[in-house]
Amino acid sequence: MSAFPFKKNKTNIFLAVDIGSEAVKTLLFNKEEGKISILGSSIWYYDQIREFGGQNFEEDVIKKAILKTIEESQKRKGSDKKPAGAFLGINANILEGKISAEVYKRKKEKEKITEEEEREIYQAVLKSVRQKIAKLYSETSGILPEDIDFLSLKIIETKIDGYSIPKISGFPGKEIEFKILAVFSPKYYLESIKAVFKEAGIEILGISHLSETLSFIFKTENPDGIFLDVGGQVTQIIQVKRGILEKISKFDVGGEDFSQALSQVFGISKEQSRLLKERYSENDLPKNMGEGIREVILKYLQRWFGNLKISLFEEKTFIPKKIFLLGGASQLPEIGEILKEGDWSSVSGVFPKGSLISALSLGAVPEVKSILPKDISPNMDIPEKLNNSQFTSVFLLLI
Repeated sequence: MSAFPFKKNKTNIFLAVDIGSEAVKTLLFNKEEGKISILGSSIWYYDQIREFGGQNFEEDVIKKAILKTIEESQKRKGSDKKPAGAFLGINANILEGKISAEVYKRKKEKEKITEEEEREIYQAVLKSVRQKIAKLYSETSGILPEDIDFLSLKIIETKIDGYSIPKISGFPGKEIEFKILAVFSPKYYLESIKAVFKEAGIEILGISHLSETLSFIFKTENPDGIFLDVGGQVTQIIQVKRGILEKISKFDVGGEDFSQALSQVFGISKEQSRLLKERYSENDLPKNMGEGIREVILKYLQRWFGNLKISLFEEKTFIPKKIFLLGGASQLPEIGEILKEGDWSSVSGVFPKGSLISALSLGAVPEVKSILPKDISPNMDIPEKLNNSQFTSVFLLLI
């Protein structure tokens, strides 16, 4: 999770860089005496780089987008000093987050756990989680376990014999249950991103998964529900119960799929279709054109909605009362509409009668809310152009 360094820096200026699956978003900001001020911002889409640069390897495209957003953000007011460092967020196709449940059984259940035993238990449990997740990820990705880099392993909930406790030392008990958040990535991708910032002469101060940065909201609101980050190529699902992370999953459908559909139907370039989609989301098109775009989006939206239901069913998840939206594609009004008005009970017969999701046919309707930067930092002076769900993830890096 992002954390500002305690050591004294020559400057209080930092970068927040969100490396998405479709674009890179960067904020240049000043943090002084607990107050954050936005000095500059920039967003570069990968399709812009491809248009200008011809044939580029994907790694090179991402590198150029990162460097361009950093360069542009530093051209803004009051940003003549070099940033002290950068806080990074990385999309779910590169940086994975998984929740793992582990059970540790003690032999001397009547004795209180000492601090030394506590350390030994934590080491054993975290080692087990690391090995289990690396093995599962290797089986699905083909990447060797030794080529997977774990950025963090955090215990987010602990129970002894069914009772929740803040720490295990000082308590007796036999069965200790742990819920652990693991954040990891293939080493190659992380090394490539680190090399870009090294070339730019900017120190990386932290790399965060969305579930870690969202924890700020969990602590303040203690929500029950799911957060849907509808990105360019992937939609990430983060389930929370009473403010505690429950599950993290994803599926490979996002905003680029809607752009591609518009590109095919209207015979325009990918960049033009993206811009058209953005204008439509902002209600900035003539009525007759908007109706044509809505028709295309509604058709392809069923694929997105079907994948969401399948993902929730596979994770044995009830549809919650609240759904929180963020990510660029979540600005499409049809996303909110289908979540509130769509048929949750079935998708091509996948969900049998009596299943978790078919229970929604009884009339449950989720409450849907977009999470905006102003919701995260109501006292921060946020430019209106940045106060939309597309920029929520990068603002979460400031907290």
